[in-house]
Amino acid sequence: MESILHLESKNLISDTVTMSKKCIEKEFPLHWHDFFEIDIILDGEGYQNFNGTEHPLRAGTAYILKPTDFHGLHADTPLRLFNIMFNESILSDEFVAMLLNQRKNIVVQLSEEVLKKVVFITDMMLDEYSGNLVFRDRYIKNLMEVLFFTLMRSFKPERISEQQYDASVKKVLLYIHMHFRENPSLEKAATVAGFCPNYFSELFHKGVGCTYSDYLTNLKLEYAVRLLENSDITSTDLCFECGFTSVSNFLRAFKKRFGISPKMYARNYKRSKAHGS
Repeated sequence: MESILHLESKNLISDTVTMSKKCIEKEFPLHWHDFFEIDIILDGEGYQNFNGTEHPLRAGTAYILKPTDFHGLHADTPLRLFNIMFNESILSDEFVAMLLNQRKNIVVQLSEEVLKKVVFITDMMLDEYSGNLVFRDRYIKNLMEVLFFTLMRSFKPERISEQQYDASVKKVLLYIHMHFRENPSLEKAATVAGFCPNYFSELFHKGVGCTYSDYLTNLKLEYAVRLLENSDITSTDLCFECGFTSVSNFLRAFKKRFGISPKMYARNYKRSKAHGS
């Protein structure tokens, strides 16, 4: 296994979106980031580790990465691709929720016809992005939605029935699924919802069925397990990567949820994987 790099939006994204054509000559190491990313392979062959699953890459392969995903690329022949990195504000809440609700990796092999459409859309986007014409931002945002629809039609997203949460609770759930690694406080969540902390706490508990703190902790622990299963990350690094602020609190929460320490969990997982179970 390997370590996982953390790429931050503040170092990579100007404003809400950054896009370019890139070439991966050999490989790009396993990493995760705090933003969304779309890659469309234009030429070349290789494979990627996408959340621990290997996917082949060739012309027409497209994938969408969420902030909870991690991946690395390996090029058998140089991979030429169109890359878009963006934060959630460029898409509607409906689209962001659809992405976050997908349980399988969002990767698809586009038909030749659809790839031609996608290349046409992305070329328009890159041309607009490189200029400074009036309505530039709105133009790019609208093209992003067209690209999103085109890719998701080919992907055929899961239709996951949503629970009927209060609108303010739904807004907060979307927020914390995007920002749980920042350890958002109850006060911050209440501000997002537009309520005082006490009232929001009651509203969240009633709507979701657990406290805000428990829900946030479970999100962090689920992510911790995915990192353990796909890297050699230490317990200390794991603690802070998942949004915990205290190693002792993290270890206590992990053992309470899974019955063993992170180190033992990783050891058992590697042993079971080696035996093919």
